[in-house]
Amino acid sequence: MANTTDKIAKNWPFSHEQVLLFLAEQYNLHGTLKQLVGEIDLNLLIRSEEGSFLVKISPPSREIIWLQQQDAILHHLLHKGISTSQPIANVSNSFITPFIVDQQIYQVRVLSWIEGKPMAHQHHYSSSLFQELGTEVAKMTNALLDFTSSYFTKHDWDSNQVLWVFEYQHLLDPSLQEPFIFFEQLIRNNISTIQSLRKSFIHNDINDHNIIIHTGHERWQISSIIDWGDAIHTSSIHDLAIACSYALTYSVNPIETMREMVRGYHGIRPLQQIEIEQLYTCISIRILISLAKSSINKHEHPTNQYHQVSHDDMKKLIIDWYALDH
Repeated sequence: MANTTDKIAKNWPFSHEQVLLFLAEQYNLHGTLKQLVGEIDLNLLIRSEEGSFLVKISPPSREIIWLQQQDAILHHLLHKGISTSQPIANVSNSFITPFIVDQQIYQVRVLSWIEGKPMAHQHHYSSSLFQELGTEVAKMTNALLDFTSSYFTKHDWDSNQVLWVFEYQHLLDPSLQEPFIFFEQLIRNNISTIQSLRKSFIHNDINDHNIIIHTGHERWQISSIIDWGDAIHTSSIHDLAIACSYALTYSVNPIETMREMVRGYHGIRPLQQIEIEQLYTCISIRILISLAKSSINKHEHPTNQYHQVSHDDMKKLIIDWYALDH
């Protein structure tokens, strides 16, 4: 076991031992901790006799209502039969627990652990996995159609609010300027139509690190889609577009991959003709937001490798995506 001076990370003023003691007192969990990747929250895996669980510790800046919305979405999805993490209650039967360290209040949530591995840990997939991914995205969309929340916030990753990215063209690599200019015009010409499409709450970050897969029937299959920290209310089609944009980075044939994902999605949630027509633009939007975000983060936080995790893939994809129309 770690001692009290063994800090988990330099930005977190507590040790493994302090967290383990807290989990024992508040959740009756005893075991070993492993730190996982995370952008804002501290993510930990605890392996215990009671099972494996994901521990998420949020900084004091996180709004409680934002955390409550995530748990509400998970409960809603589970009620609808969607495979996802289950919030675990503490000894007081609450799902969010204050963790006070140095007079600062951190918020702790414990979720059931989804076994498998992120899609990002493999490199080659069959077309059947992409079709299955489209199916799972559609199931989530349908499940969230009647989900409501009082928490709404402006979100840089909301594809309906994409126009901010054009202020950061100067930060992009020179090789990307030509496709960037093309997509800017395409998006400006279509954004009002995209904003008018069918709406619902969506996951909003179905990237290859949030898609958990496992082997079954001699092929890779989807276990679950995790991490609802970016969920928002926006045009429903964006979840399919976002999932496509990351799946396309694994494909040697982008059109075929997109066709498989659309086939899977459409079989569960029939797309409207206008949504099909706008899918190319919606995928372009996510590529540009991802590139703009990683370019800004590289400029402001050059040593943070986590913020660059998708940059090279998206840089290649925007060039390939641009070539499809030229």
